[in-house]
Amino acid sequence: MAGRLASSHSTAYDRRASAVALGELRYEPGVGSLMDALADSIAAVRKSAARALGKRGDREALQAISPRLNDEDAEVRRAAVWAYGRLGTAEEIKQGVAPLGDDESLGVRRQVEWVLEHLMKK
Repeated sequence: MAGRLASSHSTAYDRRASAVALGELRYEPGVGSLMDALADSIAAVRKSAARALGKRGDREALQAISPRLNDEDAEVRRAAVWAYGRLGTAEEIKQGVAPLGDDESLGVRRQVEWVLEHLMKK
């Protein structure tokens, strides 16, 4: 699966599906491939990679996810906010996602609200 995610010959659908599967399986060698997939040209692949890394709970992925908070695609930004909420410390979350509270996308703004509300309950 990690090979399919990194392959330039695989379709966007295959890369997205591989990212989802690697997040579910917690396949350790797949972390690097997931981090690389955050830079994929297809937004759905970047979104799936961010969510998969968030599900895995690998804090080292936080630095790789950070640039996706400013992704051109709203769904990728939303997934990055969600992952940040799962991986970051309270301070990292506040610094990383709070600026997106006025994002142009309602979905991103709602995800920011959810993450910050969840943080208050911890």
